[in-house]
Amino acid sequence: MKTIFTNIILFLLVQNSFPQNINIDKIDILLKEFVEERFFSGVVLIGTSNEILYTKTIGFADWEKQIPNEVSTNFNIASIGKVFTATLIMQLVENNVLSLDDAISKWLPEYNLPDSLTIFDVITHSAGTGNYMMHKHYDERIVTMHSLDSVMNLVSEQIRNNPIHNGRFEYSNSGYIILGRIIEKATGHNYQETLQKFIFAKTNIKKSYIHHPATFIAPGEAIPYIPITKDCFLNDIDSETPGFSDGGMQSNVLDMYSFLSALLKNTMLTSETLGGMWEARREVNNNSQMALGWFIYNSQGKELIGHNGGGRGFSSSIRISKEDDLILIAVANTKTSTVDLLNGLFDLYKTGVCEIPEMYPQYKLMEIVNERGINHISRNFSQVMLEINTPHSLKERDFVEWLYLLGRMKMEDELLVVFDLARKEFPENPSIWFSAIESLMNTDIRKAQELFDVAVNRWENNPYANYLQVKLNRNFKN
Repeated sequence: MKTIFTNIILFLLVQNSFPQNINIDKIDILLKEFVEERFFSGVVLIGTSNEILYTKTIGFADWEKQIPNEVSTNFNIASIGKVFTATLIMQLVENNVLSLDDAISKWLPEYNLPDSLTIFDVITHSAGTGNYMMHKHYDERIVTMHSLDSVMNLVSEQIRNNPIHNGRFEYSNSGYIILGRIIEKATGHNYQETLQKFIFAKTNIKKSYIHHPATFIAPGEAIPYIPITKDCFLNDIDSETPGFSDGGMQSNVLDMYSFLSALLKNTMLTSETLGGMWEARREVNNNSQMALGWFIYNSQGKELIGHNGGGRGFSSSIRISKEDDLILIAVANTKTSTVDLLNGLFDLYKTGVCEIPEMYPQYKLMEIVNERGINHISRNFSQVMLEINTPHSLKERDFVEWLYLLGRMKMEDELLVVFDLARKEFPENPSIWFSAIESLMNTDIRKAQELFDVAVNRWENNPYANYLQVKLNRNFKN
């Protein structure tokens, strides 16, 4: 791990005067490292509830046309859209339009959902409602999904076929489709109109919206990219999915700042309601809890309120420290970790010291593939792991990301070698198999089908298998 250290004088200056007097040099060093090691391209904002203190734009919204990112550039903020949905729900609770204890079936009887599910269960991700994007017919129906009602058909089918309600935290995109549809029923407006009336108009948000189709890039939007190496970025717009109440909003750091500062000023919710929304309700892991639509992260002994969003070619994170009146926002149009970036910024604020993660293993490995070939890695795997500072085996997600990159580059021979390496490391892991199969669809559909036939015999009821079967069938027809 690389580390940025500051001497004791700078440490005291930062601790006593930040955020009013930001040490820009240290922040710029941190961002430079993220550009070099994590291929960051995007925008960063630091502020308080009353003012913006720092912004930085890096990279290009359109790398092909060399159009630079600006503070007003819109990015797909993905699941951060869920906090807008949660805020709308809490406005309705505050106005006694609905209750968190209301059964979902009270508001949405037409979908035949279990009477036991409540709004509280759904908003805290503890209803077990799953992810509608893993529905086996998602890809073929996506072109017709332009309303929450159309998405609810997938959601309700999936819930009826896989009824789960265990009260434990289980992140769910489907749950926030349900909440969005309830908002529409309760207000009499569609979701976009409700956002505009009850949040955007109250907070001076000017450029944020949800549009269809997802693969359409409007002026002022950043195109998502997949970094392969430092010198190779792949346009990933074709993998974008439509935006709804579970995420996919186009927004920028200025609009997001307006929203977060308005919350801190109680412009949209009373102090009591806001406190309830940001109160921990479910354990997620050792470092975070689930509130009502928001996560509470533990960092440097402090509570940070926020959310993350991301996809193959974009990433976004927001953090609020109520105690310090601090707002941190990062958006990126590359596959990178805005989480690590904001953690680094907060560490600088609290301690004057910041650890910076190294380059992702899959990017280091892609560079070695390009320079020395895949056979070098296959023959000298342990040595290569030491060379890239990974003395232990790669994690499952590292292999999954590596397989995806090779698939996007249509490097079939290399993909099959990596698949063999991954199988040796994770012989009983279905994600390795199904990731390799999906990546192979870019180059050899018949080989993908052969591997699928083997995998499905081992993991017949895996949701990923059902999804891939439909995708394979459709590709063969085409």
